[in-house]
Amino acid sequence: MDLRYIQVLPDRLHISIQQVLKTTKPGKHQAPFEIQSFPSNECLCIVKRIHEYLSRTAALRKTHTQLFISFQSPFQPVSKDTIARWVKETLKLAGIDTGKFSAHSCRAASTSAAHKAGLSLPEIMAAAGWSNARTFAQYYCKTIDKYNFGQHILVSSSTLTS
Repeated sequence: MDLRYIQVLPDRLHISIQQVLKTTKPGKHQAPFEIQSFPSNECLCIVKRIHEYLSRTAALRKTHTQLFISFQSPFQPVSKDTIARWVKETLKLAGIDTGKFSAHSCRAASTSAAHKAGLSLPEIMAAAGWSNARTFAQYYCKTIDKYNFGQHILVSSSTLTS
């Protein structure tokens, strides 16, 4: 994600993805999306965390506009492998079994939880950038009755911040 295409507003983030993605096709690109604030628990609020992150990394960025930069000198933009490693480390710190779940599991868990919570398939497809419902049904629509991944993360995070 590039900072030039992220509007950081007090109550939300508006993000446009300009890069060509794996799912990008001629005439079909990831639609802009918004992340709303979570005022009921500021420790879990992504908008608040991004505000803080940008404030703390501003002096390190120089001319780099990629959202995520390394926290070690020379403070360069990080690769997708580094981001995946950070997600996996965060999952582990939250008590998630990283033998069972990985950074890629977040997409299946979040879209499955949204589906279970009643979000319509067209809304899920738009948010995920999918044009075919079969993609969701075949690869991402997982049974989450036994283990609600997202809820577990929020509950674990709440206990860590208390």
